[in-house]
Amino acid sequence: MKTRVITVRLSDELSREIEFLKSSLDLDNTTSVVSQAIHFMYTTTKNEQPTKSSLQLFEESGLLGCIEGPQDLSTNYK
Repeated sequence: MKTRVITVRLSDELSREIEFLKSSLDLDNTTSVVSQAIHFMYTTTKNEQPTKSSLQLFEESGLLGCIEGPQDLSTNYK
């Protein structure tokens, strides 16, 4: 597998979190932590269902256009 080297700036807090994960998960190096984190985020995001807009949900529910009445209610509401 071809690998790529990246340079990342981390806060002290993130550095401590990486060290914690390395020791807690018994990982050999920072690369393992970052690789697993990226893989987890990728699979989680990829497997999420795309969200539908409010318009799409209303169209699918059949609520749009289901009531009859005057066409100009927004201007002649009285």
